[in-house]
Amino acid sequence: MDAQTLFEAAVRGAVTGLGSGLLAIALVVTFRTTRVLNFALGGIATIAAFTMSTLWGAGRVPLGPALIVVVALGAILGAAGELALQPLANATVVVKAVGALGLLLLAQAAVTLVWGPGERFLPLLVTSSLGSGGLRLAHQQLLAAGATLALGAAVVVWTRRTRTGTSTLAVAGPSKSSPSNAKPALEYLNSFNLHGRKNSPGVGIVSIAGHSYVRTR
Repeated sequence: MDAQTLFEAAVRGAVTGLGSGLLAIALVVTFRTTRVLNFALGGIATIAAFTMSTLWGAGRVPLGPALIVVVALGAILGAAGELALQPLANATVVVKAVGALGLLLLAQAAVTLVWGPGERFLPLLVTSSLGSGGLRLAHQQLLAAGATLALGAAVVVWTRRTRTGTSTLAVAGPSKSSPSNAKPALEYLNSFNLHGRKNSPGVGIVSIAGHSYVRTR
């Protein structure tokens, strides 16, 4: 493999891989908050993606209302998943992960039953591209990559600059490396009874990230 081919592969991989980065952010935020390695987030993303293809991709619903429906669906599925895992609240991390994996398998089965085993396609919002020769990137890919980086930066700012964000990091338990306000932040979290909404950041991210799972024409 020559240097040019390697460079082109690296650039393409970096741009397209940022979509998976959204799911990684959701997984990490959810784990830090709930101590659950919630593989079911992948199932939520897949259901959101296929729902988007049914509503907007098929031309039944405009883009804006379809996005609202998909984000709301992700929130509902996230809340349902948290309720399903509540009996495992005192279990080990491994047991919780196995339970979340079971929810993922259920989500995959639901997708197959409702939409079948085939692929779905979403139309491109932006059809132009950038580059020359063997390295051409669709503007939609670049926009999605930029949005992912912006969202990741927003999560970093939220967890370091806001009280609720600091509380999210503190739920895992204060340590020597925790910020000095970790304990007050944890007390703040408990006092406002945010336990039932701990999955909200991950759910919101994954609902949008799920759209990247459906290939585009």
